[in-house]
Amino acid sequence: MRFALFALVALLVVIALQVAYYAPKLPDTVPSHFGPSGRADGWSSKTELLAIYGGVVVITVGPFLLLPWLLRYIPDDLINMPNKDYWLAPERRRETERTISVYLLWIGIGTLMLLSHLMGETFAASFDPEPRLSDTFWWALGLYLAFVAGWCVVFVRAFRRRGDEPPRG
Repeated sequence: MRFALFALVALLVVIALQVAYYAPKLPDTVPSHFGPSGRADGWSSKTELLAIYGGVVVITVGPFLLLPWLLRYIPDDLINMPNKDYWLAPERRRETERTISVYLLWIGIGTLMLLSHLMGETFAASFDPEPRLSDTFWWALGLYLAFVAGWCVVFVRAFRRRGDEPPRG
């Protein structure tokens, strides 16, 4: 849990440094939306783009930090996980909540990494006469989707088997 929290804080510092570096250099009008070809097709003021970035970071981080806390108060019938009767039993619930918290932090970190990459691409495109995203964005998106798929597999596997069952296979 500590390492995940450290990684999240480190990533938030990187995002703050990214904004601090680019904000004074950006032109007054910047690309803020890109079509499927990667070419800019929407524009906004620098201030609007930076405010949107900050808002999206808060909206992204908030649920990953709040959900573990809220998990204590959510009724079991609203939680969807394998073998939830076993894992949410009173004697295991706190440990299960801690484990889910770590999983949520890591998916949040992955999501913020994609967001910071996209914003870095957007900032860099702002200096190009014909702004467009580089091909690395598509690679980053593919890596993120693979990360999410892997995260789902690991999460389900972690809770698939109850502690009192012998391993299968």
